[in-house]
Amino acid sequence: MTVVLRSVGEQPHRAAKARGITPVFIVDPTTGRCLQYEETHPLQSEHYLNLDPAVFSHGQFEIRTDLVDCGIDICTPDVLALWSESFDYELPRKNFLHGVLKDWELNGKMLYAEILDDGYAARATNLQMYDCISRDVLERWTLPFVPDSNLLHGQTYRRVKGGSYVEDHVVAERGAKVTQSAVGRGTTIKTGSAISGSTIGRRCKIGKNVKIENSYIWDDAVIEDGASVVHSVLAGSVVIGANCHVPEGTLISYHAHIASGVQLPSKPPARISVLADNKQLADTDISLVGKGGKGASYTVIADEEDSDDEDSGDRDPAVLQSSLIYSLEGLNISTSSISTLASDDEYDSDDDISLAGSMRAGDFGHKRDRLSSFASDDAAKPDGFHNDAVHGLVDALRADDSDDFDGAKLEFMGLRLANNASDGAMRRAIAVAFVRRAAELLAPEHGALEPTKAAAEALTSKNGAVKFVREVGVGGEGVAQQAEFALALQKALTAVRGLEPGRSGALLAALLQQLYSLDVLEEEGILAWWADKRAAENEGLDALRQKCRVLVEWLENADEEESSEEEGDDEDE
Repeated sequence: MTVVLRSVGEQPHRAAKARGITPVFIVDPTTGRCLQYEETHPLQSEHYLNLDPAVFSHGQFEIRTDLVDCGIDICTPDVLALWSESFDYELPRKNFLHGVLKDWELNGKMLYAEILDDGYAARATNLQMYDCISRDVLERWTLPFVPDSNLLHGQTYRRVKGGSYVEDHVVAERGAKVTQSAVGRGTTIKTGSAISGSTIGRRCKIGKNVKIENSYIWDDAVIEDGASVVHSVLAGSVVIGANCHVPEGTLISYHAHIASGVQLPSKPPARISVLADNKQLADTDISLVGKGGKGASYTVIADEEDSDDEDSGDRDPAVLQSSLIYSLEGLNISTSSISTLASDDEYDSDDDISLAGSMRAGDFGHKRDRLSSFASDDAAKPDGFHNDAVHGLVDALRADDSDDFDGAKLEFMGLRLANNASDGAMRRAIAVAFVRRAAELLAPEHGALEPTKAAAEALTSKNGAVKFVREVGVGGEGVAQQAEFALALQKALTAVRGLEPGRSGALLAALLQQLYSLDVLEEEGILAWWADKRAAENEGLDALRQKCRVLVEWLENADEEESSEEEGDDEDE
């Protein structure tokens, strides 16, 4: 597949700066192959970009944030088949393009970027892009696609003084001023009115002393004397009464009527419609549109899932594009610093694993539906991926009806892809899940197993669980990766409430010993964790670390004995 993009560089192209969501393309400049696709936005909790290690194998690559996505893809039929098979992909860029590039080795699909340097390119995917493209058309950035080209049947635009475009039969009385605007056929503008940077539809009636700035007035609208409209969209057949003020960002739908003298609210900008979300006629809100007006504030009835996301603080970046005005006011913006490295090693109070609380619930064996096990039932926690992933993995480890862990792995990887979770976030979630399950098995309700047996049960009771920890949790055979997973287990255990420090330390030692026996962690990885300063950076971590001293000394002695035996063999030879 080839994705068509337009390079804008430093030139004043509004479309490149209009959206709150910035597309990031990582491209091989020699072949044009697209290596990775990401999106950044101000609402994300952490302001960094994780590059796939495979990107660095290409020798050179470019990270481009100066590209306008035309929304044009040239593809083979295989792409359409892959799209239809990927039922969980909703968006062509954020889901499909990102997902295919993320798993390109599995899919075997190559994607390329055709970056254009000439011509105009943009797509009106939201109100802000609609606004940007309309202004570019009025300012003739889109030549030869400008109003006076009259490309559509029935158009009769001509360019007049002031950089404006008017169709036939437009009547503007003496004293009316129109600049950098387009006015459709049959519209009348009375004396004293001023229109700038706006698009006026056909058969509109503009009264005396009306002020319209940077707005879009659709066909058959009526704006009475003394009214003002600033950077707003008024749909067809809207009536704005005399001396009304329509502030920046207002959206008024078809056939709505604002009574005379009404000052619409500016924070937040009003969205007014005569229909409710269920497509039925809405009850007129007189406090909003005035006596004699028609319409009410339009709000979308969010489903339960959306409500949970909003309550949890995870804001959908689409909210940045849902209005005519791009604004961060009133949104919960993260204050984390911009960095190039992930910091997934810090555990806050939201990650505490309450063993006592779970015991009070009284039913560790409760089995939720497997498909819904990755949907968080605790909307108060901010880290959506972490909570959903931990819940899903723990449910899979508890399940009595299946000994296979492959289904849980598939769901986990799908969740990872949907949330664009980093390797550190995955490691952290897996460590917490297995620690939680092992800690549960220490409780009397679950047999009061000894730490060694609890660790073995948590890791080996499900077919494929050990392989999952090795390939996804640790993520490789490197010493540093193994040390990071051991540190993640240690930090997860410090968050367990209701478990004595001595038992926590014994469980950590048992988990490390089991992972060593199962060839998940090597002795070099465990010794690297032991030498890591982060493993003893506070009293809680150091207390757990000390409980593993016997294991570490045994590994060190075993290493020394092996070295002595090798030296002896060399001497014998």
